[in-house]
Amino acid sequence: MMAQRTILPGRRNHEVFDFVFSRGPHDNGTSYTIGLGRYPDGRLAEVFVDCHKLASSLTDDARDVGIALSIQLQHGVPLAALAGAVARRPDGAPCGLTGGLVEAIMKYEAAA
Repeated sequence: MMAQRTILPGRRNHEVFDFVFSRGPHDNGTSYTIGLGRYPDGRLAEVFVDCHKLASSLTDDARDVGIALSIQLQHGVPLAALAGAVARRPDGAPCGLTGGLVEAIMKYEAAA
């Protein structure tokens, strides 16, 4: 059975930070901006992702990943579970954008 979705309040704080995701050693990476929304108790509740390459498929994919992460968080899925579920390269780095975003958010959360 799926966990009940926790509804967000209409007004909430929003934090923003940038990160660069690279798919490998020969990729210079792409810059993204991550926005985080929280429940009143401080728990992470939503993720907004935007790519610095406007009007591109990368931007569309980034926004969709943010929506998917937000739905998962609102249904109680912890970031650690998501981090353990993504595909990884032999060196342990995430292969795709979802894993890169989850790791970036976890690092941001740990530094706060």
